[in-house]
Amino acid sequence: MKLKYFPILMAAVLSFTACSEDALDSESIFSGTTQTVKNEFDAWLQKNYVEPYNIEFKYRFEYNESDTKYNLIPADYDKSIALAKLTKYLWLESYEELMGRDFIRTYAPKILNLIGSVAYDSGGGVVLGTAEGGMKIVLYNVNKLNYEKIDMNFLNEWYFVTMHHEFAHILHQTKNYPTAFNEISKSDYQSSSWVNLTDQEALEMGFVNNYASSESREDFVQTIAFYITYSDEAWEALLEKAIVPVKDENGDVIYELDSNGNPIYEKDDEGQLIPETDEYGRPVYQTDKDGNILYTYDEEAGTISPVPEYKKVIKYNRDGYNKILQKLSMVTDYLKDSWGINLEELHKIVQRRQADVAAGNVDLQSLN
Repeated sequence: MKLKYFPILMAAVLSFTACSEDALDSESIFSGTTQTVKNEFDAWLQKNYVEPYNIEFKYRFEYNESDTKYNLIPADYDKSIALAKLTKYLWLESYEELMGRDFIRTYAPKILNLIGSVAYDSGGGVVLGTAEGGMKIVLYNVNKLNYEKIDMNFLNEWYFVTMHHEFAHILHQTKNYPTAFNEISKSDYQSSSWVNLTDQEALEMGFVNNYASSESREDFVQTIAFYITYSDEAWEALLEKAIVPVKDENGDVIYELDSNGNPIYEKDDEGQLIPETDEYGRPVYQTDKDGNILYTYDEEAGTISPVPEYKKVIKYNRDGYNKILQKLSMVTDYLKDSWGINLEELHKIVQRRQADVAAGNVDLQSLN
């Protein structure tokens, strides 16, 4: 019974207090800001981010800095330190080495914000990172970073493709790229339907991944970001995947034919035909219309041998491969002509620094 009437009693007390003639203190009992005690990491960030680059590196969870439509958690302290050091070494200092500190200080986003968890959009897709008007980049999934066992593929997928991608946006929004780039894949952009495209399908169409197919601007910056972060071997492997066999309406591979309509066969370095093998490495033999293996008779040796099936030259579609190379050429020219950035040199700098990180030559834990 006491619990039932307690709100009424409280209301009466509050009413009495409000009618009192006592003077109210104009000073609020609630502080307008929360004072955070600065720690060793904050001092390191002041020295390594704020002072040289005018960049605020936010690793504490701030409600106003996060997207409220996602269920998010704070970034781990030690992993935030590791990512701060990785970002400085692999991203900021890479551009600084090539272009000087004033360049990166002028054009880099002013806020980097870390989130510990993954963000999922309404369609169930994973958000790798977000950017706001060239001023702020948000990086997710920080708590999955393993700084004791570095995986460069993970780092690039979750953090550094995003950083180079967003920085390329800043550059082209400051100095626009030639509109001729938009014409290369004009009829293939998918808009919001890019999510229904696999990365392999995107490669065959001439995009480095499915997101690049969403619109020309994303295609432009994604081409830059992939080329910078991918090793030479990984980039070549990506291009090779864009070359696919031509198939007929039944899904069967089509082969190259000579001027007489006969199949063209592969040959080794000595000019000899190369025998065909199955998926287990076993020889494949020619058969007649009934499926019987064909044999040849050697009169001198008196032996009968099955006739090998020889490798025929497959007809390949290189449209996607050629388009990606055309785009790479155009972004390379744009960066050189508009900004004085040598994309090949930037790629080499980033790859050298990635190798340092992978080899464990970069301290990711101390704040010396």
